Amino acid sequence: MTHGRGPRAAAILEPLAFALRTVDGESAAVFGQLIESCLGDPRAKDLWRDLMSEIRYFFNNPVAEKVREEGRVEGRVTGREEGRAEDRSEITLEILEWRGIPVPGAVRERVLTCTDLNQLKVWSQRAVHVTRAEDLFSEGRA
Repeated sequence: MTHGRGPRAAAILEPLAFALRTVDGESAAVFGQLIESCLGDPRAKDLWRDLMSEIRYFFNNPVAEKVREEGRVEGRVTGREEGRAEDRSEITLEILEWRGIPVPGAVRERVLTCTDLNQLKVWSQRAVHVTRAEDLFSEGRA
């Protein structure tokens, strides 16, 4: 706030307003009001109000809300897919362990880092029949 006055105010206030777009609307409003209350220079205060009107538009705009909601939905879908892949990879390794088949680190790493649900399904089916953990990756088995 100390440097947010005079002709250089925009150089400070514009990045600050942009940064407020990265937080939730309620927090942005609180921070925005706090900043405005600390600005003594009338030109800086006017600039800040203009910048904040854009931010309020950003948070209240129906299009922006739709984009945020789509992001939340996509995040939930991605999270579920990642959870399914993690479960399937753990089950594949557990099948081998239940069967008393040693699982080398390289096999464990390859299975745990795989995110392809179809590939993990193939490997989990193979885990029931293979005699060595490395055979999960052999094309001749299903």
